[in-house]
Amino acid sequence: MTSLGILPPDPTPEIGPSAPAPSAVTKQAETSPTHHGNANTGKHTRDPAIAEVLSFASFPRPLLAESRKSADEREDIVRSRGHLLANMGESRDLEVDVGNPTRIFRAISSGDYEGARRIVERHPEEASIWVSRRDGDGGIAWKYLPIHLVCLQHSEPPLELIRALLHHNQSAAASATPHDGNLPMHYICEGGCVNEEVFWTLLAVFPESLELKNHLNKTPLVMCQPRSRAVLMKVLKKRQTRASLGERQGKKKRDNARKNHQIGIVANAECENRQEYESTDRDSSQLRQPPKTTPARLVAHRRRLKTFVDTSHDPRTEDDRQFDITEATPKRANLRSRKAGGVGPALSSAQPPVITVSSALPSHDNSSTTASSYLTYKTNEFAHAALSYLYPSYGDSKDESPNEVFEDEVGNLRRENARQQKIVEELSEKLTQSSPDNIAERLMAKAEEDKVELRTRMRLLEEENVKCKEETKVFLNDMKALLCKKAEMLGMSLFDNESTPTTAQMQTVEALRTVLTHMDERHDNLRSKTTKLETELCNAQVSLKKCQAKVHILQGEKESQIKAQHGLERKVTILEEEKEAVQSGLASLKDRVCSLTVINQNLQEQVESMSGSNVQRENDQFRLELKRLHVQLTQMKDDKEEAEKTECNQQQAAEMAQRIEALEAERDTLQERCRQMKGTILSNNEKHSTTMSDLAAKYDKLERYNDELRRRLKCSRPSSASELKVSLGPEVEGNKLLYEV
Repeated sequence: MTSLGILPPDPTPEIGPSAPAPSAVTKQAETSPTHHGNANTGKHTRDPAIAEVLSFASFPRPLLAESRKSADEREDIVRSRGHLLANMGESRDLEVDVGNPTRIFRAISSGDYEGARRIVERHPEEASIWVSRRDGDGGIAWKYLPIHLVCLQHSEPPLELIRALLHHNQSAAASATPHDGNLPMHYICEGGCVNEEVFWTLLAVFPESLELKNHLNKTPLVMCQPRSRAVLMKVLKKRQTRASLGERQGKKKRDNARKNHQIGIVANAECENRQEYESTDRDSSQLRQPPKTTPARLVAHRRRLKTFVDTSHDPRTEDDRQFDITEATPKRANLRSRKAGGVGPALSSAQPPVITVSSALPSHDNSSTTASSYLTYKTNEFAHAALSYLYPSYGDSKDESPNEVFEDEVGNLRRENARQQKIVEELSEKLTQSSPDNIAERLMAKAEEDKVELRTRMRLLEEENVKCKEETKVFLNDMKALLCKKAEMLGMSLFDNESTPTTAQMQTVEALRTVLTHMDERHDNLRSKTTKLETELCNAQVSLKKCQAKVHILQGEKESQIKAQHGLERKVTILEEEKEAVQSGLASLKDRVCSLTVINQNLQEQVESMSGSNVQRENDQFRLELKRLHVQLTQMKDDKEEAEKTECNQQQAAEMAQRIEALEAERDTLQERCRQMKGTILSNNEKHSTTMSDLAAKYDKLERYNDELRRRLKCSRPSSASELKVSLGPEVEGNKLLYEV
């Protein structure tokens, strides 16, 4: 049988003790090692069937009393036991998606059963991990344990792998799949397994699996293939034989224990009575006389003893039993022990009265004599045994009398004897009435009646014989016609043209044999073809299961690819939006650059105008001031010459010189400020031109990246898309711009 081949070709991360739990795991993986550590140390009773089949830990044994319960109670018990066994590992059961399966699931799917067994021995927690696939609505499309997959895809599942999986996860045998409700036993029966050991193993772990139904209300026996049903019936018969043998052995042990217990009770009672009598005899100074009446305690003890003797299965005869009853009487045993110890009087030789019951009725035949003698013998024997039991010897005293307690019982025995005598008399009267003459007359009358009845019956039989011959002739003709039609259909020649009435029957029989032989051959051929078709149907069903599993896996892969494609489309949309945002930002930057260019030009014009007009104006002012100062200086020189004569003119000249020096310093300051403004304007122009060139280069780079991304999305698969990074420069408006896919 080929493997399913349901895994994707690319390697996926594996689940193990060292690997982190995937995102599809619904429960924490840390809880499974602790729970699995106690899987082999569970305290369960050992079943002999499990000990013969499995070499691993024992499993819960089904109670024998369940087989004697009603059908409803048994079904409830089976379901409760199945839920308990299935919920044993509920806290440790994990679930992973088929896109990220376990190692044992991958090994089973590829047909490596020996590798799967080694994996489950090294990592037992994987035996209880479910692998599932979800549909579009989030529901479960299918969900399997490793043992479900083993039983599902192979008509001859590996026994050692099944034992290893059940050893590390006993609840797997009672775990039904959520999507179809099938147990491993359902898949084994449906696949046509013929290995008895597999059925023994699954039944030893969970015997009630044959009674549970799946979601289609079908038991494993209903789903069982013809070749698997015979093997399963054979296994069930062997289990029933072993169960009945064990039940018989247990019943025999209980009967022996009960019998030994009753014998011990009687022996203890006799020992206590003997010790009590002996202690009483030793303490008394005079010889104890037997009491006139028997104590009630001894009467109760005798009744218990008689009940035990009547219910015991002793193969001895009735006479020996009566002898044991007489000898086991407490008074008799007490007197015997006193005689052996030399205490008290010796046993008397007096015997109890013997009542002889005889019949005085005459008898006419041996049967009445035998019945009367046998009844008389048994009555005498019973009366003798009863009196021996009721009246033991009490010693040598002459004035001893029977116990008054048993007078009623003796009267009952006498009344019973009288009733039996009446019965014997009635039987004798009936035998007397049956004399030989009367018997002969009755026999003759009966013979005449039988003769008339026989003649009537013979006449009826002759009529029936004639009718049967006619019916036989008609039947032969009809049969011959039918056989002729059948021979024409088959292209055969069955009858000769000339046939006598004596040979017609033989020819019909031979023709019928020929047709039946031919039909048997056709039936055998049809049966072989039917068997072959059933085998092909089983293989087709298994192939259908495989195809369905492959379709489920392909659908899962398709959905994952569609999800990846949707994600890439969303990312492309986001990139396009970001591209539009970048383009709008670039447009705004272009507008800003344009505005900055205009501002720069205006500034240059202003600088030029300012540098031209202000400097010229200042120069003109300075020139005018210099001219004015020169004029003033000339005037002052003239005035100096005139004011040399006076001190006032000297002071004015000094003030004027200081004023001239201050004006010259202010002129130098204005010239330095003008030079600084020219340098600042030139540096700003260079910075704006550099920023514009960088933005143009980044825009060209972004356009090339967008073209390359479109080409890759059209040519390459979604799964092969790798992570791309585009850096648009170290700094754009104070932030680092980074786009990632």
